[in-house]
Amino acid sequence: MASGEVVRDFELSTVFALTIKILLHRPGTALLLAAVTVALPVELYLRLVPYVPLQFSLSSAVYTLGAFVSYSPAAVLTAWMALCASGEERPIGRAIVGGLLLTLLYFIVLVAGMLGLFALIIPGILWSLATTVAVPAAAVDRMGIKNALIRSFDLTEGRRGMILVISIVVMLAPVLAVVAFEFALNGWRLLSPEENPIITNITRPVTDTLVTMWGSALTAAVYIDLVRVAGGPGADGAVTAGTAAR
Repeated sequence: MASGEVVRDFELSTVFALTIKILLHRPGTALLLAAVTVALPVELYLRLVPYVPLQFSLSSAVYTLGAFVSYSPAAVLTAWMALCASGEERPIGRAIVGGLLLTLLYFIVLVAGMLGLFALIIPGILWSLATTVAVPAAAVDRMGIKNALIRSFDLTEGRRGMILVISIVVMLAPVLAVVAFEFALNGWRLLSPEENPIITNITRPVTDTLVTMWGSALTAAVYIDLVRVAGGPGADGAVTAGTAAR
């Protein structure tokens, strides 16, 4: 480190800038993975429900299965973005090869977080914040599920409140943009999905895809900046060059 260089702490402006850079690095691939993540559970639901006996009422179970299957592209998307940001030469290959482990880890993080929210809200929130960067850690640091969770707990320790604030603020941008866009399409009126099928069938999948991309890029950006703050490699990768030092 150069003499007199100021080491910045984990902060909103850096994470926001990294999120944008990661999104713009390879937007075509990101868009494809995000679209699969959004479309896969819905497609499985529509394809499989007609073959489910009505007396068993399994339509929700089929949709849940589809959602679980969709964890794979979602996990790969987040891992791929983190690998790109850390300067990995073959990020998509690494992310796909580790797809099964990443999917299981993604599933554990989400399900445990949801169970925590249903049981007691605070533990669920704390778990989600502590495991925010488990998937990027597993991909970039080539860790198993247990070590990736430990790594995430270590990186987020003492900064989970800030992670919550940053995540809310950064995610507000695409969410508010989507709400405003759909409101405009409704003629600035509150309409149900049935009253405006264009939003339900066309606009909503597109906006969901864009928000998914943004969320994955945010997770990767949080991981990269936390690693930089912890003094490890990653903040000087291809995507983040020029951002780690100001």
